[in-house]
Amino acid sequence: MEKLLFFLKCLFCWGYKPTGKIEKGDCIVTLSFGRHKRNSGSSNIAISQLIDQSNSGKNTVPVIAQFEVAEQVMHGVVMHRVGQWRDGYLPSWKVVDKIIAKMRELGVSRPILYAHPDHVWRIKRHFLRHQIELIIPDNLSEVPYDRYSVQWWTRGPIRWRLREILVRLYCWRKNLI
Repeated sequence: MEKLLFFLKCLFCWGYKPTGKIEKGDCIVTLSFGRHKRNSGSSNIAISQLIDQSNSGKNTVPVIAQFEVAEQVMHGVVMHRVGQWRDGYLPSWKVVDKIIAKMRELGVSRPILYAHPDHVWRIKRHFLRHQIELIIPDNLSEVPYDRYSVQWWTRGPIRWRLREILVRLYCWRKNLI
């Protein structure tokens, strides 16, 4: 019954639920969502703007960001980039593994996640696989799809969900979520 329930969640869970208090976080983590040929793209720019809004002032925390978001963050924060574009496409679970390695190196353990809202469900499960609970802010719905992305699956919700169902099932089968 538990496997059936998780299978159904893979098919029908979309969006995100805010959890935790931002003030309790000791770092910000983020995964990118799409990319343009020559720049980060509108989704990643929106994610970086949310990070800039929340991580300015006296209480800044280190930011561990996938390259496409990291190149857009403006405020003078401690920036740690993972998954350079020249590395080619990195699946989310590999990016999460790199982020967790950097978190351990920095000695932080209470990450605040900034990401596309429809990406949160799977990212959260990748982190839970490592027994890490994420703090999820309530403003992620401001991150749009990017219809000009070079990654066809990040151009709109129907494309995303069609591919995401398969990716979730693959990750579940391989014990990655």
